[in-house]
Amino acid sequence: MNLPRWLVVAMLSACATNAQGQSAQGPEYQSYLAHISAANASLRLHETAEAKKWLAAAPSEYRGWEWHMLTRRADQSVSSLAPEGLSARRFHLRPDGNLLAAVIDDTLIDLIDTRTRQLVRRIQGHSRAVYGVRFSPDGARLVSCSRDTTIRVWDAESGRQLWSGHSKGRGFSDVDFSPDGRQILFSSWFRPAQSVAGIVSLWNAATGQREWETEFGDKPIVVARFSPDGSRFAVGTWGWRVAAWSRDTLGSPIIFHFDDVVAYSAIDDIAFSPDGSKIAAATKNGTPRVWDLTTGSLLFELRRHTQPVPAVTFSADGAHIVTGGTDGVVMVWDGHTGRFLTKLYGHTGQIAAFSTPARGTTLASLSSDRSIRFWDLSGREHLSILLAGRGGSTHSGSRPMGGSSRPAG
Repeated sequence: MNLPRWLVVAMLSACATNAQGQSAQGPEYQSYLAHISAANASLRLHETAEAKKWLAAAPSEYRGWEWHMLTRRADQSVSSLAPEGLSARRFHLRPDGNLLAAVIDDTLIDLIDTRTRQLVRRIQGHSRAVYGVRFSPDGARLVSCSRDTTIRVWDAESGRQLWSGHSKGRGFSDVDFSPDGRQILFSSWFRPAQSVAGIVSLWNAATGQREWETEFGDKPIVVARFSPDGSRFAVGTWGWRVAAWSRDTLGSPIIFHFDDVVAYSAIDDIAFSPDGSKIAAATKNGTPRVWDLTTGSLLFELRRHTQPVPAVTFSADGAHIVTGGTDGVVMVWDGHTGRFLTKLYGHTGQIAAFSTPARGTTLASLSSDRSIRFWDLSGREHLSILLAGRGGSTHSGSRPMGGSSRPAG
């Protein structure tokens, strides 16, 4: 988001006033102004890491409210975590938002208390990279899938493995629990006769028995999700397709696609709206789409990103759609109209995934910069960031990793 006009004018005015009072024609102050200008330009170009470098290098004796304001804009998250060895794959918040499952060093799963920022438990058992992890709706179990071709279900309290099943999947797999906790949805791909086939399957969550399986498309299926009411499930593929099945009939799926787009449009993430009426897809072409799940019609496109978009989600109340780009910028949209609302800065690497608790306005994001950041979608935090500079208050700068004591739930 570009700075509001009143804010740009206020910054220039403040700098001019400061210049008159501090012999600002000297090289030190001119250097400060150049650093501020470069930081602002970097944010406009979505280069958050560069903006942070310019701000850190700005001469400290001249740092006024404009420096503090830009510093806050360069990191608008309310808190963050950076566990050692964090893998930029899928992660998941328990529905109450108080526990987080994150992949560590590719094969381990850490359960972290989001309130204390402390490691609660480390789960190990997979022999190769873990690609998907998900809590059950009641938070009592955890399901994971891996390049070792296994699906494993764990007791979240003790970390004990409840069962393990082998799949055809060869990587880029994903899993999800049904809202009633009875089934697990799995998606991946395999190679029959020198080709590639996507696979989708349903497993009994209690016994580990595979109950249904089908092949879909000739590209990897990288994401799988149940609808909030459990009546449907859907997958997203690198074949530019979203396929949604009825859980009752398991007949032919409804297909949503990007066939009319010239640019490469592999899908990396999908999300159902909380009321189950819409489905969104994040795509490598940089323009996510949102469709009506009943009619199959395209509702709107989300046009603001300038790079591929690996992640998409809806807020818990459906009021917002949130997308994340390979440039690390999080964008927030109106969940009903698709109207662009704001950009959120903080990550310095591409967004890999989002997760939201069942209630509230908290959003968590995972990035290739090896951090997990928490955001407040209520609007209060965004407003305070802008008004901090307008009112002349100062701040201590960017908060360190894990530096906030605010709860995530």
